[in-house]
Amino acid sequence: MRLSNEIIFQGVIDYLVEELEYIDVTINLWIKPMKILSIEDGLVTLLCEHDFKRNQVLRSYHGDLIEAFKIELERDDIELDFITKEELEAKEKEKQAEELEKKREADLAARRAEELPMVNPAYTFENFVVGSSNRVAYETSLLACRNPAEYYNPLFLYGPSGLGKTHLLFAIINEILDKRPDFKVVYITCEEFTNLLIDSISKKTDPMEFRSKFRNLDFLLVDDIQFLMGKKAVQEEMFHTFEALFNRGKQIVFASDKQPSELENIDKRLISRFSAGGVMDIQPPDTELRQAIFKRKAESYGVDIPNDVLLYLAENIRTNIRQIEGAIKTLKAYSLIGGEEISFPMAKRVLSEYLKKAEEDNVNSEKIIKYISMRYGVKMDDITGAKRDAAVKNARHICAYLMRTMLNMTFKEIGTILKRHHSTIMDSCDNVTERIKTSEKFKREMESIERELGN
Repeated sequence: MRLSNEIIFQGVIDYLVEELEYIDVTINLWIKPMKILSIEDGLVTLLCEHDFKRNQVLRSYHGDLIEAFKIELERDDIELDFITKEELEAKEKEKQAEELEKKREADLAARRAEELPMVNPAYTFENFVVGSSNRVAYETSLLACRNPAEYYNPLFLYGPSGLGKTHLLFAIINEILDKRPDFKVVYITCEEFTNLLIDSISKKTDPMEFRSKFRNLDFLLVDDIQFLMGKKAVQEEMFHTFEALFNRGKQIVFASDKQPSELENIDKRLISRFSAGGVMDIQPPDTELRQAIFKRKAESYGVDIPNDVLLYLAENIRTNIRQIEGAIKTLKAYSLIGGEEISFPMAKRVLSEYLKKAEEDNVNSEKIIKYISMRYGVKMDDITGAKRDAAVKNARHICAYLMRTMLNMTFKEIGTILKRHHSTIMDSCDNVTERIKTSEKFKREMESIERELGN
């Protein structure tokens, strides 16, 4: 009969006490808090409370534990592996994420087979955090699903990645499925649409079989429409799908990281259709909206974070959702392990190195100004100063554009850094966008700048 891990570990403790004369304080403080997670051949995996205790055990008691396990398990090839609770939780979450991904792929296959939209039920209008930067997109999306094809058809949502376009698309679907369960709704990414069309062509199936999936709907939502660029056959199919639905008075919603006028290598007829209804942008959130988003994210993790700490996070983390989640998880872990309530002094102490590392890893406005200053041979002070000669203006325009596209900063935030009115910053960004569209040489230059800044 195989002994349980608890009995084996108690035997190890007994050996340490009886044979190696460990005192109670040592046992209670360093040994007993651990437990055996697994024993596979000669490898024993032990769970420690946190890194500090693991390091102390490794320094002071590792050899004795090896000896005790050899006696208890009656084998000489014993090795010990230590894992902290935080690492164990991370591994379990990684495993859960892999299982969710497998489920997502299975759901996707089922959805394709059943022609049903696969959406996240957690994405609703109620939990979409609304601010000045996304209010118009939010309200027009709500209007489109409550009054299909009456006001904005098609509705075209655009903005940088990670600002909530897909959330709004899913919110539309969840609202429709709740209020109009008889509606036939399909959500699909442009890449999925492309793959389905390619499958249909390669298998030489009846073209009407593919078309019937998308032309007999009440509501079609297509995400990442920029994926159409350069794909003529797919564009042709999308155009006729659009015409079929639009002429029957059915609602269509597109989402993209670019506005229609910025989409290249797409049939002009499609660009015209994209722009015919309502083109609504979602701008990067300002500090107040980021603070509200962080609060919602903290609540979803069951963490109570004071407002001054939320403001501190909002001012220091602008774009990367993983950094947002990482900061909240770090605060939660330190609070649980140390028994200390989350406060502003605690957050500054705990997150100082984390935020420093995040800042080093990220492009920021200062790095952009410094890089452009060196590349174009103008002084950093001139870029943010009053000089208006051609070289300085060119550098300033490019800095504004990069802050907008790479950092998701608002025009007002960029204006504060470059000491210009936000309308001037809008003109600067439009200037660079137009030059990219009309000059292949300048386009390649901007791509080179973005690559080098991103490394």
